[in-house]
Amino acid sequence: MIAVFLALKHFLQDLSGHHVLIRTDNTTVVSYINHQGGLRSRLLCNLASHILLWAQGKLLSVKAAYILGHLNVGADALSRQSARPGEWKLHTEVVELIWKTYGRAQVDLFATEESTQCPLWYSLEHPAPLGLDAMLQTWPRLLLYAFPPVSLLPGVLEKVCQERVDLILVPPYWPTRIWFADLISLFHGSPMELPLRQDLLSQAGGTILHPRPEMWKLWAWPLRGQGSYSFVETILQSRDPSTRKLYMYKWKLFATWCGQRNMDPVQSPISFVLQFLQEKFSEGLTPSTLKVYIAAISAYHNPVGGSSVGRDPLVICFLRGALRLRPAVRTKTLTWDLAIVLQGLAEAPFEPIEEVSDTFLTLKTVFLSAISSLKRTGDLEAMSVAPSCLEFAPGMIKAFLHTRPGHITLEAFCPPPFINPDQERRNLLCPVRALDAYVHRAALWRKTDQLFVCYGSPRRGGPASKQRMSKWVVEAISLAYKAVGHPCPLAICAHSTRGMAASKALMSGVSLDDICGAAGWSSQHTFIRFYNLDVNYTPGALVLQDNSQAFEDTA
Repeated sequence: MIAVFLALKHFLQDLSGHHVLIRTDNTTVVSYINHQGGLRSRLLCNLASHILLWAQGKLLSVKAAYILGHLNVGADALSRQSARPGEWKLHTEVVELIWKTYGRAQVDLFATEESTQCPLWYSLEHPAPLGLDAMLQTWPRLLLYAFPPVSLLPGVLEKVCQERVDLILVPPYWPTRIWFADLISLFHGSPMELPLRQDLLSQAGGTILHPRPEMWKLWAWPLRGQGSYSFVETILQSRDPSTRKLYMYKWKLFATWCGQRNMDPVQSPISFVLQFLQEKFSEGLTPSTLKVYIAAISAYHNPVGGSSVGRDPLVICFLRGALRLRPAVRTKTLTWDLAIVLQGLAEAPFEPIEEVSDTFLTLKTVFLSAISSLKRTGDLEAMSVAPSCLEFAPGMIKAFLHTRPGHITLEAFCPPPFINPDQERRNLLCPVRALDAYVHRAALWRKTDQLFVCYGSPRRGGPASKQRMSKWVVEAISLAYKAVGHPCPLAICAHSTRGMAASKALMSGVSLDDICGAAGWSSQHTFIRFYNLDVNYTPGALVLQDNSQAFEDTA
């Protein structure tokens, strides 16, 4: 009853001097208005009388009529103060223009009985002629149509590529979004910009219109799941595949969080983003992890005020506050000693290298590659055995590994011929020797050009992820300690190999510029602030070449 009164007052300027018919799905309201009151509820009787007295002199008459609840979807949605995100329907005239250009689609992948544009459709609710949730189904070999929520676009494009179907997709024209490169790789024909009109997007049978359809910049794209454009691979390299995978995972978490609050994640206000970040911060996440969430949200979110979410002043202030409340703690010492690890790698079960198991050969090669190159496991993941990416110098004195975007050079450690048995023993720690043995051994089970591959079932021969290689580095350190009879150190971090190697190289007289160049750091400040360790009093003081004396002392 109060909603009826507020609606009459709000639209009084348009209703004044007219006969007014109120349509509601509440039979009690209909009865009290038409009978000018009632006997069962004094409150409702007073409200009905108040409405009728207020309408005198303003409206010619007031009458109420009952409407079935399932037909009153527009008012129901507006009473919740927001339309349902992802449920917008294109105007039928615009859809007919799409059919005229690309052909009439037979299946709508994301629809309801009320919003479908095709005779067959998938839906999240019944009825669903082809099944529930299109993302879990095998799509038919027909011309498909999809106007999905923006948060589902990466998954839709991936499924188009995997199932090799023909699809008319209607996404926003946002070329800076992370999924746009995939869209370009799949389009087959010419995309079409949809004509802008006030009723372009609607819900509830056209009773709710989108307030700002121009912000979407909708285009229709004919896609085919078999791209054939030479420039596609270049575009896809704008972001590393692992970065895209990480961003998609973080975005899905944010999209799920928004969905639980009936909010469109693509258009969510900054206040929602900050609330999400605050919840993650309260769960114990560090500011650096929050930065990853912000980068992922910025990659998918609609620009706010002409700029990305990450450049919003409030988001920047939030990160500064989070860093003050939870400052990063940088350790200056490590729990493991390089000299002990190198001693362990020169003994069983890591030697003799021609007879060790695939497991120990892999662990030793990955560790020596990481410690001698100053690279992250993500850089090791990018290494390849392709002829253009891996090259051994004559005499096995060097190995050149070309990766994106630069290259890695591994220097041999005491290569043959050996002058004395001491040199032969130190050569057991040579990364080039280990790499050569690994490449020839792994060729027996390799299924990919990636340098480091899994050695155990069921992924034997498949590419090893950077997370798996990080575990290998930690395992190599632990097993090396065990090999020399020392207890395994605690809290080992694979990333610590960069700080350890760089700090020991600095002690041996290598210039900061050379260290930063090898590690890929843009400035010396990065090394000084994040990677410089106190290694003055550790048993080992040099890296590989200059570690021989420390190695002899601990042997």
